[in-house]
Amino acid sequence: MPKFFNKLSTQFVFSFALTASTLVIFVLGLVAFLILDRTQKLQNELTASFSETYLNDSEAILKSNLRYINLRLFNPIYEFDISLLNDELYQLKGWLKPKSILITDLTGTIITDGTEANRNYGKSIVIPEPLKDKQSYLTHNDQGQRVIFAKIGIEHKPVGYIRIVFSQEKDQILVARLQDDVNSSITKFHQALIIVGAIGLFVILIVSVLLGVKARKSFSKPIAEMTKAAKEFAAGNLNYQIPAKVQARNEVDQLSASLKQMANDISIAKNQIQQQAHFDHLTGLPNRFLSMDRLKQSIDEAKRKDEIIAVMFFDLDDFKKVNDTLGHDVGDKLLIEVANRLIQVTRLGDTVGRLGGDEFIILLADLPSMIEAQLIAEKLLEQFRSPLPIENRELLLTTSIGVALYPNDGEDPQTILQNADTAMYRAKELGRNTYSFFTKELNEKVTRRLNIEEQLHNALKKHELEIYYQPIVSLKNDKITGAEALLRWNSSEFGQVSPEEFIPIAEQLGVINEIGHFVLSHSFSQAKYWQENYLSEFTLSVNLSPLQFRSMELVNNIQGLLQKHQLKNSTINLEITEGTLITGYSHVEEALQELCDMKLNIYMDDFGTGYSSLSYLRNYPFTALKIDKSFISDITDDPSDLGLVRATIAMAHSFQMKVVAEGIETQQQLEMLKAMKCDYGQGYYFSCPVPRKEFEKLIRDQTT
Repeated sequence: MPKFFNKLSTQFVFSFALTASTLVIFVLGLVAFLILDRTQKLQNELTASFSETYLNDSEAILKSNLRYINLRLFNPIYEFDISLLNDELYQLKGWLKPKSILITDLTGTIITDGTEANRNYGKSIVIPEPLKDKQSYLTHNDQGQRVIFAKIGIEHKPVGYIRIVFSQEKDQILVARLQDDVNSSITKFHQALIIVGAIGLFVILIVSVLLGVKARKSFSKPIAEMTKAAKEFAAGNLNYQIPAKVQARNEVDQLSASLKQMANDISIAKNQIQQQAHFDHLTGLPNRFLSMDRLKQSIDEAKRKDEIIAVMFFDLDDFKKVNDTLGHDVGDKLLIEVANRLIQVTRLGDTVGRLGGDEFIILLADLPSMIEAQLIAEKLLEQFRSPLPIENRELLLTTSIGVALYPNDGEDPQTILQNADTAMYRAKELGRNTYSFFTKELNEKVTRRLNIEEQLHNALKKHELEIYYQPIVSLKNDKITGAEALLRWNSSEFGQVSPEEFIPIAEQLGVINEIGHFVLSHSFSQAKYWQENYLSEFTLSVNLSPLQFRSMELVNNIQGLLQKHQLKNSTINLEITEGTLITGYSHVEEALQELCDMKLNIYMDDFGTGYSSLSYLRNYPFTALKIDKSFISDITDDPSDLGLVRATIAMAHSFQMKVVAEGIETQQQLEMLKAMKCDYGQGYYFSCPVPRKEFEKLIRDQTT
């Protein structure tokens, strides 16, 4: 019996131990399953939450800066200044780090891609349909890249579009790094579970129970706490602290540490993004976004206290020359020094911000009167009369300052800033190195421009455009040999509008090609009539806008019109200014060469008013020079102008070119030009520009 009981006891103990071991394994397996399930959910929550939070923050910040991009690029696109556009895109690329960036006109034709080669110039892209009713449009392309399209313009009057493509490689790298950290920690945790399970096969029930209790304390509670922490982090509460009781060792402790580190990294990244979104990366000053926000706060405060606010739009004169001659590195250092000087002059509570490029904004709140703003403007001018020391150089730059006041010049941030900008350009017109306050007259000038833009769209359809002709006279025999075709606009809304006013607007609106074709077609037809009925060698001069050379069809259109009207090519003079050549684009040179090969005459118009580089005369096939009337008007009184005109005529003749003097108004001017052997002349002395019928009478009177 004792042996039986001993045997039974042994069997019982064995069975009990086996049962206990099985129970322990079951319990451990169940615990392991629950823990694995929780860790998998934790992994998914961490990856999805951090990824979504980061990308949403990134896109929100990107959209918030579209106002800056719009205001910053408006003037360069408006003036079609490709060099300045490239400078601004250089700044944007350094700030936004895009994959690519393009500027187009209203038709989707690419103006520039921000590179010096600008190989995409003239190509077209599709403007998304939703952009017609929105200021900006965010989408993703087939490669998973974010693409932003945005209008550039004032309210509903765009002047062009910008397309920015962002690579999501950085986003994917961050998310992948987060996922790798979580996977690494969970893999180590799984390995720990396998070790614990193997040990559980060889322990008794009591040890198994103790291990179960220990496992619960060491794993389940910490993971529950970390799961709660993950939800807090995902909700944006990056300051949430994991309880100190989560102190398990080894893998769980590492997972807890990794989670804390990831939260800290994301918090740092978020702060960096917010810093970049609100402060200029070069000078450390508030950027456009933050400056406008502070202006809005100042306006709200001024409304409550009935105070005056001044907004100064500060711009460096000819800053582009610094970048072009000394390089962008020197230009950046110069901007930093400018920012420091602005801070020194302004008061402690004022805001100095950088709008972009060489443009700064100064917000002066709580002003007792307008006189205080005037005193600060004078201090700013005085501050920049001393040279700026940059890299062993002393650079002396002048400034132009525009001032707008709240509430006199606007009651919202956008209007006040726009009016300060307008006043700044007024300061430049006054000769630069000065300041100007926004006035009612300037506001009316801007309003008139907007109204002219609206009317100009329909001017051709309403038959309001007409071609006038000014005689060109041979100074050898005082006979009319041809005419210059000059466009006139008799608007039903404004009456006679000067070409100096509406031609630049037509160029900006993108209708200059249509208007240019109208001038070519009608003047060619009229020239053919006069050749057949009055002067067989009658010559016609037509002005070509620099923007007309953007069209690849210019040469074909001119060739087609010549064939249509059966004109001799040698009787057509195409007048261009230095602005056409200054871009340096190869297609301009090709077009000029093709026109020259067609035996058309190429005239350089307004010679002497621009850079007047002699390399243009050497490298381009000019037939004649036209001396600007500003030189002709003073040749009888100013010896320097007389000397310049004499030298220009001699130089042109040495290049085998003819000379046309514009703006002849007196007999004395005419006699002096004849003595200098000038070839042709035009001006009010002979006739002002007149309609077709009146010009025809001048020809008849000469031939009868």
